[in-house]
Formats: sequence, C-alpha cells, structure tokens
Amino acid sequence: MTEVLIVDDTFGCREPLARFLSLSGYRTATASNGREALAYLHGHRADVILLDLMMPDMDGIAFLQALQGDGVLRNVPVIMVTAISDGPMLSQAHDLGIRGWLVKSQFTTDELLERVREACGKPSAGQGAVSG
Repeated sequence: MTEVLIVDDTFGCREPLARFLSLSGYRTATASNGREALAYLHGHRADVILLDLMMPDMDGIAFLQALQGDGVLRNVPVIMVTAISDGPMLSQAHDLGIRGWLVKSQFTTDELLERVREACGKPSAGQGAVSG
C-alpha cells in the first residue's frame, strides 16, 4: 500500500490533505512536527512525505537535514507544502533534496495528486489513514 506522511503543525492543513489523499487511494499518516515524523518513520515506511517548512520543535529544514543523515530515510521523496513561495529557506530545502513544492492555498487537488504520483506512483491496492 502506498503511504504518504503529512507533516504540518496546523491541524486544518494536515487533516484535509490526509482525508483527500486517503479518498484518492493512498494510505496516510500525519505528524505535527519533524520530531514526530522522524519517530514515526523509525517504525513505519512512507513512500513520500508532504512537509511544511515552518513548524515548532523541529522545522522542515532540520527535518530534511535529519533525513539526509539517515542512510535508510534519505531516499524517501519529500514535497514541501508551505506558505513560503521563495527565499533562503526554500533554497536550502532544494539543496537538501526536495522533489518540489506546493504553495499552501494556491495549489489544486489535481496538482497535489500529480506531485505525489510523480514522487511515488499511483496508489497501490487498499487505502486507509493512520494518525501519527
């Protein structure tokens, strides 16, 4: 089953994404910051990560740095879903290997599905959601 991990500190952003992707055939999991996401990933597999940039405790940049330092997790594709459309943090995220980004409240559900499919393919059999 293809799994998408959604990492965002705002419930109103992460839960609608999880619900939509679940209805689109993906298994979803959620985390409210980078630390929760890393803890989840050490016990579960994700095929792609949707990552917010600005979060408390561990932001998107620190999370990406931790991924790059992990031999197993470094190859999981990451797509930024952030309110930031440019600037040094987004440049740094690119340098850390993100596969692309979507600007919050400016992307369509078709664009979201296209980016997820580009990163990990169409959903495999089954669907469901878990929370992190």
